[in-house]
Amino acid sequence: MLPRKKCLLLLTIIVLIRSSQQHSSGAPSGACIDQLPRHSTIIPQTSVPPYVIIPSASQVRQGDTMNVTIGSPAGAPVPIGGFILQARQIQNPDTIVGKFTSVPDPGITHMTTCSNQNDTVTHSNPQEKPALTFQWQAPTDFLGGIEFRATVAQSYATFWRNVESPLVEVVTRDTVITTTAAPATTTTTSAPPVTSDISSPPVTENRDLIYNGCDDTKLCFGVPQNCVSSGTCKGIVAVLVEGEKYTFELQGTDKP
Repeated sequence: MLPRKKCLLLLTIIVLIRSSQQHSSGAPSGACIDQLPRHSTIIPQTSVPPYVIIPSASQVRQGDTMNVTIGSPAGAPVPIGGFILQARQIQNPDTIVGKFTSVPDPGITHMTTCSNQNDTVTHSNPQEKPALTFQWQAPTDFLGGIEFRATVAQSYATFWRNVESPLVEVVTRDTVITTTAAPATTTTTSAPPVTSDISSPPVTENRDLIYNGCDDTKLCFGVPQNCVSSGTCKGIVAVLVEGEKYTFELQGTDKP
């Protein structure tokens, strides 16, 4: 029989191993609302996150599916270690809405349940990951604004909370959305059509280069709404998808 001290040491090691395995396989269930990873006494970073969340459209009909991508801005690629991602109501930020219908690679990410089935996606292991694109289905019983919100970890001790996407509006099934774009996905399986805030821009001499391709080769999102077509955005994010490569461009202005 093993001495008592050795038994206690062995039991402690087993508990630590199990705890480590559970932590590395995704966000803990306690993180459903506050999205905190429970990394002991480690607190979130207070700097600007090196990550962005890009939805493939500014509007989506009830019950329809769209894509949402987590990545880093162009020129500053930062790998993703761990994350938890959900869609939240704008008016009730603690309310999770909709559900995810697919993940890019089940070996590194998976869907899980917080409030409703598959309403959350998280990592399956702590290995470094590139930009990730998920399919999300809008709820059939909700109308209004939502945003995708995440906590994203670069490493165990370095993570950012409240990484947020631009506003997405859930509209009625009969709403006419006139523009479409090919879905941005890293899988080889086919994906449903998605809507996007893309339209052919007028030709202007002073148009910034970031708008080039917004009508055919890039996904572009700007504020205020519908500013992409006129090239007058105060802030704009452009995403170029080339196979599994994602190139992000961000630009802002301090003009009133």
